[in-house]
Amino acid sequence: MKPLWQQPTDFRVSYLDIGQGSSTLVEFPSGLRVLIDGGGGTFGSTDIGKRVIAPFLWQKGIDQLDAIVITHPDADHYNGLDFILKHFNPGSLWIRDWRGHDDNFRNLLHLAEKKRIPVIVPERRHKLGTETDFITCLENTFIMSEHSGRMAMAGIRSNSGLVLKACSENFCTLFPGDIEKEDERILVAMHNDLGASVLLAPHHGSATSGTPEFLAAVSPQYLIVSARKSSAGLFPHARVRDECAKQQITLLTTAQQGTIELNVTRDGRHRLYGFARARDNPLYPMQSVMLQIPAKITPR
Repeated sequence: MKPLWQQPTDFRVSYLDIGQGSSTLVEFPSGLRVLIDGGGGTFGSTDIGKRVIAPFLWQKGIDQLDAIVITHPDADHYNGLDFILKHFNPGSLWIRDWRGHDDNFRNLLHLAEKKRIPVIVPERRHKLGTETDFITCLENTFIMSEHSGRMAMAGIRSNSGLVLKACSENFCTLFPGDIEKEDERILVAMHNDLGASVLLAPHHGSATSGTPEFLAAVSPQYLIVSARKSSAGLFPHARVRDECAKQQITLLTTAQQGTIELNVTRDGRHRLYGFARARDNPLYPMQSVMLQIPAKITPR
């Protein structure tokens, strides 16, 4: 019998339409599969893992993950992962630190312990994968904050966390979690390898993040915002939209394009797709309509 999951020949990154939250599946040609975050704030539901993330993985034939990463312990980044830990047996769980914002995060760590899933607090340059296909922690800005003494300035600095870079050959994508302006400026000053073709907008494209300096340092050709539709225009904020226009960065949102999937072949050919929903509700099953987004990406 053939296995359900077929190893992809492309580098695939799927930014799930999960409402006001974040969850991204990264699949490498080497066979490595990593889920970055897994939470949503829609209706305060913790069913986002059962009703959105798991069906998406099963539809791809995936029943096991090499790693799950929680960039920081905000509920909209992890409240669907209880179901995923129970059913997808990840090889490891990456977290920014052992402290959480509520009891649910502590319960998630207890579940990982019960299932004997190794829990890792990665520091700078912690890496998973091969020389050509890998995901690395560029920085743990929470640890960086502790070491610099900035914790006293802003309490626990709840939005600090893991900044990840996923690369296949020369094509890279960046995942900064919910870091805010201060962390962005320090990253720009400390790192010369922030460059990526695609950037997941820090803090869902809010006004607290996405400084001109950070966007220029990453120099993405696409900025992807994972957020629900907002009549107030908060996600993405108008300033972020204006800065993208100024720097000629194409802005895409899961609220408009639905789940966004990037496919990059070994020879550099690429496609971007948006999967719309039949209804404006992340808990409603995804329809099969696929809208191709014009691609203009060049590897970096």
